[in-house]
Amino acid sequence: MQFYIAPLFLYNYNTGQRTETPTPNFTKKFYKEYLDTLSSKSTPEDVLNYIYAVLYCPQYRKTYIEFLETDFPSVSMAKKERMFYKYTVIGKRLAERHTVPKDEEIREEFKFKGDIGNFVVSKIKLPTETEHRLSIISMEGRRSSFQRRNNKTILR
Repeated sequence: MQFYIAPLFLYNYNTGQRTETPTPNFTKKFYKEYLDTLSSKSTPEDVLNYIYAVLYCPQYRKTYIEFLETDFPSVSMAKKERMFYKYTVIGKRLAERHTVPKDEEIREEFKFKGDIGNFVVSKIKLPTETEHRLSIISMEGRRSSFQRRNNKTILR
């Protein structure tokens, strides 16, 4: 297996010293045809986060699996600016989660309705692609279901 590295920024070492200001590693054609068309100024990190989100999209992976295994992935840029920035936010969150050091813990806060009591989780039923629910069965056999509605997690 061969690996390639494409740095996000390039530094000029012509003088033997690294320049303080890095140059984004994008072609002029990419700037002209895409980045310059966005109304607000996008950063190279925004582009990286967008690409990261697209590459982790289940539909993209399913459609292009054969190319992902043998060639460089081709990522189409969003035609609508709103969609570009939506994916940028998702990609940034994914990248942050995927690069958390192992000794750090990812914490998410959940608010529950009603009395959930104290119980130990012994079995979890993961949701399918179409479900937005995580079912938990406790040691006592009590079945609970966590469901997302309006950005709130509800215990049923």
